[in-house]
Amino acid sequence: MLHALAGAPRESCAPPPGGIVRGLGFLRRNVNADGLLGMQDPDVLEYPNYSTAYALRVLVRLGSASDRLLLKKMRDRLAAEQFGPANGFSEAHLAFGGWGFGGTHPPGTTGHMDLAHTRRVLEALREASGVAPVVFERSLVFLRLMQRHPTERRTHPAPIETRGNLPKAPRFDGGFFFSPIVLDANKGAVQQDAQGPYHASYATATCDGVLSLLAAGLSKDAPRVRAARDWLLAHERLDHPEGIPKDTPQDWGSAVYYYHLAVRAEAYAALGLQDRLKDSIASELTPKQRADGSFKNQKNHLMKEDDPLLATALALVALSLQ
Repeated sequence: MLHALAGAPRESCAPPPGGIVRGLGFLRRNVNADGLLGMQDPDVLEYPNYSTAYALRVLVRLGSASDRLLLKKMRDRLAAEQFGPANGFSEAHLAFGGWGFGGTHPPGTTGHMDLAHTRRVLEALREASGVAPVVFERSLVFLRLMQRHPTERRTHPAPIETRGNLPKAPRFDGGFFFSPIVLDANKGAVQQDAQGPYHASYATATCDGVLSLLAAGLSKDAPRVRAARDWLLAHERLDHPEGIPKDTPQDWGSAVYYYHLAVRAEAYAALGLQDRLKDSIASELTPKQRADGSFKNQKNHLMKEDDPLLATALALVALSLQ
């Protein structure tokens, strides 16, 4: 929420008096000795890499000179969490160059890992500065797999569910999927080409992919960025993230409704395409705003968007970047 408020226009969405000071104090108090947030509960990980990445971005933007050593500790911890040689991962491993939940794992094991966590850490490391270039170089290896780049030599993960007549479509379409490790976390359709079944691209993953490529150091004009941009421009529906099937029991498209609007706005702003969303996100969201100003996913609780705090923060990000 603090990150969302920090990015909102002050003239229309000023933070509550003293709110930023109190929020920064909370972050500083809860970073552990290793430089991570989200490790306070000994039994339940609270998304430490995700939490630390956002905390680092907020402290870089709103903190003070006295935070210098804390920022370095957090930055170095996030860089060390990358799946690389120091953690038992060679370039042949599908997780190489990416990030997961964080926390303690035996060497060579990932726990949950995905593109969304990778994106958040990359953005934080880019904004923090002082990161070794090899960290970003390794991340581009992971992102090449997630975009199914035609030069990729590793075997792409085969979907768990491959029964029935799968639609045929080109594998290298510029879009992204979500995780090469936790296969049931991929929300896109299963398709096939001459090489066999694969996880199809979908909108939220492709938005995260664009932001990851930019944070890793590629320019807006780089071929890989342009390919993902072209996929997004060909799939601009706002009421449902394209590439996610609608006829599934979980209905993942409605579960990530607010996330999709936020990440779409972030990706378009980073690409200089925000004018394409002018007024359209407001038109999409206005009918859904509740009397107290909040938003809530009324259709689906699977991604916790039924919590007004989360849904409203995502809506605020989407509206702030038009």
